[in-house]
Amino acid sequence: MDSEPSEDKPPGMSRLSERERQVLALVADGLADKEIADKLGISHHTVGDHLKVIFRKLGRHSRAAAATLWTLAAAPGGDAGRPRQQVPRLSGRFL
Repeated sequence: MDSEPSEDKPPGMSRLSERERQVLALVADGLADKEIADKLGISHHTVGDHLKVIFRKLGRHSRAAAATLWTLAAAPGGDAGRPRQQVPRLSGRFL
């Protein structure tokens, strides 16, 4: 979460503050507001405020839509400012 995307893909992602990126990364990881608040040492009300700003900056209206953008930006070719975990590829035939 330390670096800014070099391009604005998806649109709006580079406008997020460092804290907004932290909140969005945790939303994308499936954490609830209370869990995010505990992890970041802030109020769950503050988390809600950050989410409102994130939704506005990204032009989205839900957690799922914003989290999807974050996930797409973190995928190969995208850059959400955090390392992407490698998922092993399956090889061979499926029965």
